[in-house]
Amino acid sequence: MQTSTGPAQRGLRHLLTALCSTMPTTSSSSRLDECVSARGQTAKGSEPLRDAASLAIRPALNVRHPCPVAAHSDKLLRAVQEGLVGPLRPLGFRATGSGSARGETVECTNGSVLITLSADWLEGELKVTVTRPGQPAVPLDALIKLQGKAIRLNRLPRSVSIGTLESMMRKIAAALLEQSPQLLANVNGSTRDADRVDHNRERSYDSAFPVLGHVYLEGSWVLRLDPANRAVAFTLETVLTQAHVRYHPPRPGEQYCYERAVLTLSSLSPVAYQLSGAMPHHDPSGIDDFGNIDTFRECGSNVWELTGDWGLLTIVNPLVSLTLEEPTI
Repeated sequence: MQTSTGPAQRGLRHLLTALCSTMPTTSSSSRLDECVSARGQTAKGSEPLRDAASLAIRPALNVRHPCPVAAHSDKLLRAVQEGLVGPLRPLGFRATGSGSARGETVECTNGSVLITLSADWLEGELKVTVTRPGQPAVPLDALIKLQGKAIRLNRLPRSVSIGTLESMMRKIAAALLEQSPQLLANVNGSTRDADRVDHNRERSYDSAFPVLGHVYLEGSWVLRLDPANRAVAFTLETVLTQAHVRYHPPRPGEQYCYERAVLTLSSLSPVAYQLSGAMPHHDPSGIDDFGNIDTFRECGSNVWELTGDWGLLTIVNPLVSLTLEEPTI
């Protein structure tokens, strides 16, 4: 018996379609199966119920996933505090900053020098500038050589870790201390009372370092220079003044009281060298020397500069020792 598609059948079909599109959601697969079952009950030659099935699937295709970047980020600030401020803390540096989903900006300053770090997490870029009083901001790569330092300021992954950023900050601090120590000097003094310096007058090396209180370096002869990454040693014919415990009248043919000694300066930061490469002077006595320590002066808060015919070096917050040879009997 052939069944015709009458008003009753069409009404039943529309009812099933409405129930399918409005029934409570259990799972995408069960809902789709029920819709397909409803479609299977249509009479031969009738229009398939594509609209109902499409509407059942379409909401799942339009789900918007949240952005993977956190709404607030302080990982750059934390990395700067550990990796950059840590090595520069003897120079009075402190860091402040704020972040957002887009990026983060951190300012690191000692009251005189301002280091600004701006991160764009979405673009994967980190911009670093240095500003001195009364001068425009200068990009970091215009002040120091980044090549070969493994410092990567662009193409950063959005999920870059704090550990990676902290390692980069340590490399930036080391490069600044090595290549531009004078740039970091705080002309206003450190923010800590213990480190404050009166920059209206220049401290002399004998007042800053008690061990040098009764020596005259400008007249002492440099016999040997041993440079290292974080220390330097001078072998000297050292001039002792009359107040020194080892003072004695000048020997025949000598102008001052000379004693052989080793002057050592060490630091937690790398020492910056500009050695001249000059050949030693030949003395008639048979002892070769590289001239004197012509200057030993403070050129910033706890930043000291030494010069002579042998060259120039800059050292931060040095620990100074002077070891005299034992007198011969």
